[in-house]
Amino acid sequence: QMVHHDLFDYDDATPPALVDLTVKSKRVPALVEVTKQGLMFILDRRTGKPVFGVEERPVPASMIPGEYTSPTQPFPVKPPPLAKMGVTRADLSTITPAVQRYCTDLWNRLGLRDTLPYEPPRLNGPNLFSPSNIGGAGGVWGGVSIDARTGTIFVNTSNVPSYNYIVPDDGKPANHTGGGFKVGQAYVKLLDQNGMPCIQPPWGEMIAVNGNTGDIAWRRPLGSAEIYGDVGAHTGLVSMGGSLATAGGLLFIGDTSLGFGGARYDQPVLRAFDSRTGTELWSVRMSGADESAPMSFMGKNGRQYVVVAASGHPDADAALIAFALPQPGDAPVDLAPAPLPPLKLGSAPAQAATKAVMRVDDLPPGAGRDDVAKVCTGCHALATATAQPRTVGGWATTIEEMRSRGAQMDDATAHRIADYLSAHFGL
Repeated sequence: QMVHHDLFDYDDATPPALVDLTVKSKRVPALVEVTKQGLMFILDRRTGKPVFGVEERPVPASMIPGEYTSPTQPFPVKPPPLAKMGVTRADLSTITPAVQRYCTDLWNRLGLRDTLPYEPPRLNGPNLFSPSNIGGAGGVWGGVSIDARTGTIFVNTSNVPSYNYIVPDDGKPANHTGGGFKVGQAYVKLLDQNGMPCIQPPWGEMIAVNGNTGDIAWRRPLGSAEIYGDVGAHTGLVSMGGSLATAGGLLFIGDTSLGFGGARYDQPVLRAFDSRTGTELWSVRMSGADESAPMSFMGKNGRQYVVVAASGHPDADAALIAFALPQPGDAPVDLAPAPLPPLKLGSAPAQAATKAVMRVDDLPPGAGRDDVAKVCTGCHALATATAQPRTVGGWATTIEEMRSRGAQMDDATAHRIADYLSAHFGL
């Protein structure tokens, strides 16, 4: 069990991976799992026993009446946490003076406070989570890739905090005896005025772990926030896809181009690293982000190919793109990457544009209002859907994701919902 009494939405979002390691000269058939909270568990797959040990460490208790939290949570002894766990005011971003002012003001206005790892939600104020419980966060959806020859485990991580609110259930006051509580709005990212995390970079990293020792072999920022120019060159960016490790000592990964809310802040890039050192060896710009893991195969002609699914942006055509080393007479292919749209810094405040709507009665009038009231309250509270402003493309992507998870709507209803949310809760 990798989290006790999960109040944090820290379910395991990635597939496990298998590798045979050599630990203290002994062969260990191992299983590797990374978690949203940025921890990597390496287990002996014959017994389930942690290869490098797991400690039960004390964590804060819940202050919500009637809620009893686990007094401890499991932490692997090795490797150390791969993403930042917990967040303090001192962690606020200083990438530019304007961003520092905005994030400090946002912290003060929301009434945020320093948060420890696994700190339970509280009443009367927003609750910070870092890593965020959105998507894969600390250990992304793509999971790990492994060089089986060396026992090296590769994982891309994201560092972004989010917050939520705990509110009385069914309108009962918080001190009502027997009354319950619920999440009023969830998964709200703590972002600066340009859609980047409100904490210090790196916002995304590529990390190599020596599975034979449990030590971190190397780590480096993955991606750049081109919206910030030179100061954004080594910030890293949030990613969702996975990586591919080859027997030739290369590591391929894409998917570092999307900001939150559907805005693009970096051109989609596929990169190849030296898997031993983390040195970037090659890159190519693409028209769409690779939000899955690259794959590789040997063709009938004896040539090895690396293939990516470029489909990670609503304004780009989906495509499978294959790459190979050039041969004599090969003509280079121009992928014609789409240019970044002009975006003035600070022109799209990520969290000041709208106020989350808590009740259906408070939804602004307009076409699609009834559809939103019916569909967008089926799984989450209404405030969860309205708390995070998005671009038109961002809303369209979000709605399709909800449909893939079971939200009941036809195409016409989806279009009405997208138009309504873009008009009233857009960037």
